[in-house]
This record gives sequence, C-alpha cells and structure tokens, in this order.
Amino acid sequence: MNRLIIFFCLVFVFLFTNTGIAFAANSGISESMLKNPEILQQWEQYKTFYENALDKGKGEGLPSSEYMKEMERLVYESARTGEDLKPSPKILREMEKQYEETMKKVHKEMLNAELQDVNNLSVKSISIVNKGSTYTFNQADCGSSGEHGDTVGGKFKHDWGCDSGGWADALTSYNPTINPALFTHTATTWATVGKKIKVNGTGNARIYFNGEYGYSLIGNGTAPMALSVGTIVAVIYDLTDGVEKKRKVIHKQQNPLPIPSMYEDSFNEYIDLELEDDHVYTLKLGVEAYCSGAGSCYADLINYGDNPGAGDDGVDYNYIKITWR
Repeated sequence: MNRLIIFFCLVFVFLFTNTGIAFAANSGISESMLKNPEILQQWEQYKTFYENALDKGKGEGLPSSEYMKEMERLVYESARTGEDLKPSPKILREMEKQYEETMKKVHKEMLNAELQDVNNLSVKSISIVNKGSTYTFNQADCGSSGEHGDTVGGKFKHDWGCDSGGWADALTSYNPTINPALFTHTATTWATVGKKIKVNGTGNARIYFNGEYGYSLIGNGTAPMALSVGTIVAVIYDLTDGVEKKRKVIHKQQNPLPIPSMYEDSFNEYIDLELEDDHVYTLKLGVEAYCSGAGSCYADLINYGDNPGAGDDGVDYNYIKITWR
C-alpha cells in the first residue's frame, strides 16, 4: 500500500512538473498551488496576440516557433518554482537571430535614406578630397534618421543635428499598458550624422571616426522576454554607386533583463577603404536602438529628457579624419 501511494505521488510530481498550468487546469488543482501564476496569465495573453497576428497575415517580425516553444517551457517552470524568468541559451539565440534579421532590413532603409538626395547634391554641401592630402573635418554637414517596425504604443524618437559639431540620437521604448497587442513584433529607430565628400584620384584611405557615446538599455523579465540592443556604428556609403561600402561596429550592447545596462565612452576608430576617383561618399557615425516586442523594454541612445540633441546619450561627432596608406 505504501509503495502504491509513493508511486502515485511520483506520477503527480512528474505530471505537474512537465505540464504546469495545463495539468492544473485539467485536473482541477487550485491555481494557488502555483508559486507564480501571474506569469501564466501574461503568457496566455501574449500567445493570443501572437496567434491573432499570424491569422491576419502579420507574421513578419514575429518570434519564431522555436522561440515560442522554449519560452513556454521557461514560463511553466517559473510558474511552478516561483523563480524569476531567465533567458536560456536557446532563447538568447532565437532573440539574436530575430535581431539580425531585423537589422538587415534596417540597414537597407538606412542606405535608401542616404540615396534619397543624390540628385540634389549641391557643390557647397560636398567637401573636395584630393588623394594624398590629409583632411580633418571638425564639423558634420549631413545626416538622416528613421524607424522600422511597430513604432506605435510607446516612445520612438530619432533625429540628428550639426550644432556642437554634430550628433545623432535614437530612442525605442515599448509600453505594453497602452496596447499590448502591438508588442508581438519589433521596433528600431536609428540616426546618422557625418560628412559628405567627393574624391579626386583613386587611393587607399584610412578614415578615422572620433566621438563620444552613451546608452541605457532595459530588457523585459516577464513573459515573454524582450531584448533591447544599442549599437554605435561608423558607416561609409558610396553615393555614386548607390551602395554601403563598409560598416564598423564601434560598440554594441544587448540586454534581455529588466536591470538597467548603462555605459558611456569616447572612441577613435578607423576604416580602411579604397576611395575611387570622382565618387561621392558620405562618412557617417550612427546609432541604432532596437527592442523586440512583448513587454516593457527600452533602448535609450538619446539626450537627457528624451529630447534629441548634443550631449548625454546617443553619439556626438568630434571629427572625421582622412589619411592615406
């Protein structure tokens, strides 16, 4: 008899561990037996929004099915144990995969923004660069900014300016209390600032980008999790050929946790590139602020008070220097 009781107890533990709330609901067990039932309510709400988006043909930008399966496992475990939700290696891989896929589209949009004014280039807006001569540009003269994804229901700002030498700011901040149904997708804001040049003579250049940056990132620790990413980049566009020639990540930080990640620093990075005779280029410093949807999450690369401008978070342009190798 004792063995039979022990057997049924073991079966109960096994079923409860592996099925979480589904077992509790189907067997009539009180939700009070769970140590974190709230996380299941959040998860079920999110799944409803997720499935509705798929039914409406709005699958682009949604997390993968692998992400959803793994997240459900983590949610059930958190509900059972009461421990905080933490990203597993598989969840982090899926989040990063979604980020990379999104940024490919964002970078195409950034290139398109550079090309919009190709036919409107004025002689005064272009600095002539002669092969073999060194140039230091302490003042930016061009920029662009934009957004990608579901930029509704939170704060989404992006801008640039040439005052104080030059600056570029971006902010992506989701607030699920406004409209939770929007937070199944991702959003990115970006901004660039820099210098436009035209080259006389073909040669191998080393181009230095000097400036300062700062950011503050917060992910989401409830169900499902959200990833925030802040990136500082240097980019060279060939406007004559209509292509992005080279991109260098100066600093990149990601945060899937609801604990602030803040940092600021200065930099002096370079890109080596062959500049072609009679080609027009833009040499840019930029910021990219990304958040995956589904919860409170922000990527803050913007001036104090969420007002774009020089100083504080974002990137500030000090100078761009062209030398030759």
